[in-house]
Amino acid sequence: NHHALVRAPQVFRWSYVDSGPYTKTDHKVMDCVLEPRAPMDVSPTQEARRFNLKYLVHARVCTDLCNSFNVCAETFAEYSRETLQLVEALSKQRKLDVLSLDDRQRLVDDLDESLVSAIHTAAEEVCGSYVPSVMRATADRLWDTIPDAPSLADAIRTFKRATRAKTVTLTSRDPLISPAEDAVRHFESVFKQTQPEFLPPAVSPYRGRSFESESSCIESFNATAISKFWEKYPAHVSGGDDGVHIRLLRALTGSSLPFRVADLFRICCYLGVTPSTWNCSVIFPIPKGKETTINKFRPISLTLMLRRTFEKLLLWLYNDTPVFRLHSTQAGFRRGFSTLTHALTAHESAIFGHRYR
Repeated sequence: NHHALVRAPQVFRWSYVDSGPYTKTDHKVMDCVLEPRAPMDVSPTQEARRFNLKYLVHARVCTDLCNSFNVCAETFAEYSRETLQLVEALSKQRKLDVLSLDDRQRLVDDLDESLVSAIHTAAEEVCGSYVPSVMRATADRLWDTIPDAPSLADAIRTFKRATRAKTVTLTSRDPLISPAEDAVRHFESVFKQTQPEFLPPAVSPYRGRSFESESSCIESFNATAISKFWEKYPAHVSGGDDGVHIRLLRALTGSSLPFRVADLFRICCYLGVTPSTWNCSVIFPIPKGKETTINKFRPISLTLMLRRTFEKLLLWLYNDTPVFRLHSTQAGFRRGFSTLTHALTAHESAIFGHRYR
């Protein structure tokens, strides 16, 4: 019984959250379109906590952290060693086929969950944790901590954090939906493959293939190589969704963690599967300029640190093999090469008639 007078041919678009069919009015003046759409599929779980990594600059805190992890990981250490011995025995007897893919996946997932839980317990006990959204709402007191920094390098790092540019507030392109839902829809449209022939297989054909015929490769996943990678990895790079930061792993180098991670990696090589949590990443939009809509942001993917460690050690095995031998003209994503230099070389070659041999 309610009517609205509007200036034709203006169209009003109303939305409601429902699962009913698409309906359209036959009003002579106002076109009211009701578009049913499901609400965002957002898990109502509690926001992930982060650990107070600022305390890791003190040697005493790192020592307490290592001792706490060794205590928390005692049961896991025994479990992982027994599992590795069992898998090695089955591999020598060529009987790994007795374990189905589902059994292998469950075993690796249980090991990964237990290991990460031990890291979380030790970090919570020694460093404490916080909720990122609550921390962002409080006043920034980084400037007050600079004079108390234990070293000049820590003071410079704190100064850079304090002078870092403020986060750009994301706005929605559609006033009817929230910025978060707009971001989800945007990335769905960007990464969705519409052509079935280009879709990857539901199950990888390489899943379940082990390294049992290359025992030397499996031995390369050792505590020394893992600690070396952690020491060289940039400390400012963000971690994944599990809250395990590279600074936390670096502080735990003096504990039994590198050995426990090596056990997990070797089991993954024998069984040919990796933890399911490694397949999840956080897409973080990086603003470009002063734009505030999601289509103007550059997305980056934040994977878990344990996955990055495994991938890097795997790449080290094949760096000197013909599989990884790149063409000499490729400059992108190569250490010591510049794309700009190759562009100038190509320009001079075009001018002076040089040919590549």
